Amino acid sequence: MGHDVYLESRGEFAAWDRRIIPHPQERDIGAMKHFDFVYAPLWKVTCKGRVIGVDIGLLPHNRAVIENHELYPWITLVEGSSVAPETVRRVKDLMGPSEIAFVILDSCHTKEHVAAELEEYCDLVTSGSYLVATDGSMKDLYDMPRGRPNWKSDNLMAVAVAFVDRHPQFEIEEPQWPFNESELTSNITDWPGSGLRSRK
Repeated sequence: MGHDVYLESRGEFAAWDRRIIPHPQERDIGAMKHFDFVYAPLWKVTCKGRVIGVDIGLLPHNRAVIENHELYPWITLVEGSSVAPETVRRVKDLMGPSEIAFVILDSCHTKEHVAAELEEYCDLVTSGSYLVATDGSMKDLYDMPRGRPNWKSDNLMAVAVAFVDRHPQFEIEEPQWPFNESELTSNITDWPGSGLRSRK
């Protein structure tokens, strides 16, 4: 792994889970949500890379746990709405001009919010790296327990397609599997169509 930064935005949606996404390129910076402690150990081991975590509201006891954790030197916390101008400016100020970035967006999943996040953070994604908007499976889960009827139309899948139409330097592409010992020929994922690969 050689990313400089992983960027994670989170906090405007009530539920989430933690996942590792395989990706072919090395990254220096990761901007994402809840991936702070997934990727930070990699940076500690490789002595390269860090995580920027954006959260709309950190509870004091959660902040205290993170700041007192042994991995905290590899994590920078930014508090605020991921689409607020001051938050976006702070994240961009934290990144160096030559750092390689991988961005995961996992906060509010409405079309309006995801579209705004994609526009605000797309220029941070370096060539060959990914901008990932998570949980595209919402469109298929609207009628499931704890689902919401509006998910059928208000989800990120249509946003991703519209974004690529406006930004031809991106393409919808899932990362290749590093290995496959199963009989599967396609991914089983709740992030369908979420991988926006920069080919600029």
